[in-house]
Amino acid sequence: MFKTFHYYWNAARGYRFNPWRSPYIRWRFEIFLGKEASNLTASKFFHLAWKYRDNMERFVDWAAERAFTVSINLASEPRIAPSSGIMLSEKEDPWKS
Repeated sequence: MFKTFHYYWNAARGYRFNPWRSPYIRWRFEIFLGKEASNLTASKFFHLAWKYRDNMERFVDWAAERAFTVSINLASEPRIAPSSGIMLSEKEDPWKS
């Protein structure tokens, strides 16, 4: 449940109190639901969100897993000195302290 709220909080930025007007959320709904999500109103938004809540939860779990995997991969990449483009060894890494 927390992941779903976290995703919503980030996705609805600028439209948190009226998410059915958010271009990003409208686009997500239309991609997933097709014509059923066209012309979203508040009641239609909440009806569809409730109807497909299990699918939304699976999507949010998948997105959280992808974000975690990306953050792990970024953390394990070798560092490159910004000015030279030369890869640094563990001993020479200026970012480690």
